[in-house]
Amino acid sequence: MAAPSLRRASSGSFRRLAPRRRWRRYPWYTFYLFLAPWLIVGFLTFTLAPMIINFVVSFTDWDGFPGTHVHWWILDNYKNAWNDPQWTNGVIQSLKFTLVTVVAGVAGSLGLAVFLNQPHRGVKFFRAIYYLPCVVSIVVAGAAFKMMFATNGLVNDVRMQFGGDIIQWLSGDYAFDALITMTVWQLGVGIVIFLAGLQGVSNEVLEAAWVDGSGKAQTFWRITVPLLSPVILFQVITGMIGSLQAYVQAVALSPGSLLGGGTGQGVGINIPYSNQLYMVYAFHQFNTADAFGYGAAMLEIAFVFMLVLTIFIFRLSGRFVYYESAQGGA
Repeated sequence: MAAPSLRRASSGSFRRLAPRRRWRRYPWYTFYLFLAPWLIVGFLTFTLAPMIINFVVSFTDWDGFPGTHVHWWILDNYKNAWNDPQWTNGVIQSLKFTLVTVVAGVAGSLGLAVFLNQPHRGVKFFRAIYYLPCVVSIVVAGAAFKMMFATNGLVNDVRMQFGGDIIQWLSGDYAFDALITMTVWQLGVGIVIFLAGLQGVSNEVLEAAWVDGSGKAQTFWRITVPLLSPVILFQVITGMIGSLQAYVQAVALSPGSLLGGGTGQGVGINIPYSNQLYMVYAFHQFNTADAFGYGAAMLEIAFVFMLVLTIFIFRLSGRFVYYESAQGGA
């Protein structure tokens, strides 16, 4: 027990203080008590349980209505997916969407981060401006871009000023271009991550390269990019998973998604065929077709594909990702 201490009172005399208690380390189970709310409510209830239920439903013909008789189809839902032309179209469109958005997103975020990392006047203002689109929700962004890409919208007005023709951006194949534009527009999060990575690059390494006669372009590609390769890997994987799961973007940009009217993948929604991504067609099975078993099977296929692709990228990353600690650095 700690020795008692003395403190001078206002009257000038001394009074004895109670001995201080030593800090007692929490028991080993305290960590799990703090973790329990998330583990029980968050993970087990809202993550693991729905995954197990979806996996079981994928082997049935359940229509989503409680009390209906359910038949076990085993692998029939998975076999039907391979023979479904709309499923094939969803796979192709999602792969194209993922490839374009990930490449454009990573390249655009890195380029803007390099620009915003320079000691320009008013750089903090531009950082805030470029991050601003991320504050806007996807639904609001969809409404804004629908007005811009409408027949009498801003984009067609600019085209007509330069002698171009009016394009139906929200229907047909051009709707896919509008979807790409709206998705890539929100680069703020990627810019912040790359900016943090650039500010973590040692100035001593860059100065050593300049002393050896390396130019700005050569220093960027030979020094900066390899040091940023772990950040690039993170951006590629998260961007790939997010793009393969894209659903709200296609719905928000479709005619009738906010004002009603139209027919198609849901009530009041008319999604162009080029924008019917994989998740759009999967959720169509739940919302409109009442084919919960088939929709659950589609989600299981997507889960396995994203898992395998992520593992493949991680295994391949050892050839081009530079980790300073792995190279014997500090």
